[in-house]
Amino acid sequence: MRNRPDIGVVLHFQSNAATTIACMQPEKINFNAIPEIPFRIGSIGHVPYLTPGSQELATAVSDAMRQHNLVMLQNHGQVLVAKNYADSIPNAVFFVLACEIILRAGQDLCPLTPEAVASLRASGRC
Repeated sequence: MRNRPDIGVVLHFQSNAATTIACMQPEKINFNAIPEIPFRIGSIGHVPYLTPGSQELATAVSDAMRQHNLVMLQNHGQVLVAKNYADSIPNAVFFVLACEIILRAGQDLCPLTPEAVASLRASGRC
């Protein structure tokens, strides 16, 4: 939060669907399955597996959060930042929904086009 004056909330969560993806190769996944991801969250950051509670993990997450509002922790969970509680919970819920869609759709997933993503990010909250 010291590095991001626009942030008022940090939320660490571990839903079944999102953590399943964190145990895969999340850096290879297009999370833009629904408009809320590029509009509300933006691009998703990734941190390799590091020991939970370690200073190394804290530093890696803090560094990733300089450019991302949500970071996937390899084989662990997610960390999301938002300006307030009113934005943090819906953003987490939308991310979990996107992860559930991604898992259910598998190879048949048809993510938003790059043009749609760019338009949503330009007009969004992220």
